Amino acid sequence: MSDRSIHRRFLAYRALSIRAYVPFLLVFLQGRGLSLSAAFDLNVVFILAGMLAEVPAGLFADRHGRRRAMVGAGLFMALASAIFIVASSWAWFAVGNALCALSMALSTAADSAWLYEHSDGRNDPERYTELEGYANTAKSLGNVVTIAAAGFVFPLSPAGPFVITALVTLASAALASTLPDRVAPRERRGIAEDLRHAASAVAHDGHLLLVMAFSAVTFTLLQLTLFTDAAHLPLHVRGVSASELASMLGLLGSLKEGATALSSARSGKLFARARTSTVVVSLSLATVALFFVMGRASDSLCIAAMLAAAALFGLFQPLARKLLNESISASSERATLFSIDSAGRKVLFAVASALFGRAAESASLHSALRAVSWLSLAAYVVLAMGALGWLRVLRRRPKKKDPLFSYL
Repeated sequence: MSDRSIHRRFLAYRALSIRAYVPFLLVFLQGRGLSLSAAFDLNVVFILAGMLAEVPAGLFADRHGRRRAMVGAGLFMALASAIFIVASSWAWFAVGNALCALSMALSTAADSAWLYEHSDGRNDPERYTELEGYANTAKSLGNVVTIAAAGFVFPLSPAGPFVITALVTLASAALASTLPDRVAPRERRGIAEDLRHAASAVAHDGHLLLVMAFSAVTFTLLQLTLFTDAAHLPLHVRGVSASELASMLGLLGSLKEGATALSSARSGKLFARARTSTVVVSLSLATVALFFVMGRASDSLCIAAMLAAAALFGLFQPLARKLLNESISASSERATLFSIDSAGRKVLFAVASALFGRAAESASLHSALRAVSWLSLAAYVVLAMGALGWLRVLRRRPKKKDPLFSYL
């Protein structure tokens, strides 16, 4: 099988690794009797389950191969969708969310590591970045098609988006099983030793730690814009029925996935022309500005800001994977370190989601968005200070006995 054919299969796998029900989830849960705060609490279950599953998923992918992890991701997503279809209580919805989190943990641990290794990313980073952008584009286009189909069937049956997700992710598992795999050579050591090595790599590498912090902050901010759509859109589209609102959410979800696909497709050329530090700073400032606009704008301008958030997310995904892959030296620990990064994102998002949901209920959604704009600015200022401090340490060329050097 040629490399071109292998990469096409991987792109197809990414396109089928979808969650078509996400734009309709809040409306679906409220239709099953859950309050807004209870629905946001399910995000906490999702994040905490993902946090617990992330590192074991990474260890599994490093020990047993990326392909097996990707197959498992598709199977667990299909099972999670089936549970959502039949569930009627918060507890069962929590089980479905936990299985969904396990699926995403396996995928996170395996797919980007697989692509980096099969595209020889260390020796040809531009080629890897280009393929990563195309892979995110394929995923977004897959979401566009399946979300559009879900939006069509949701007014007919609220369970329709979950049926679509189950069928498509089963197909992704079948496709992943046909991909070749490379299990990196590794020392014979126990799971506890693997975890110690990975934790030591994070604790003693200032650059890797900074990349993970930037990844966690930006992911949390952009994900908040996604999970607030169902509560946010009705504030700017008044006088519509529940079925019309569901169709609008489907349309907005498709447009957002299209914006994500376009920005991801162009990310490879952007990274080739602009310095990575310039892209990082620009993305951070744009994210802060986005929350500022969403907290103060109304109607069409605010809807445009929702689409802009999707475009920023399309740029962030390949950027974060590029930064993380380039910061990892040992292939035998790549999936585990990706899992640690993802776990850090989930911890931060769990806290932010719970606080944001309660702030929106006690005050207003726009007040919560305005507060996030200031908090995000403070977070990026702290990260910038950390980056400048790390660069100063490099310029000093410290000795190994320097306590600041040993800390970093």
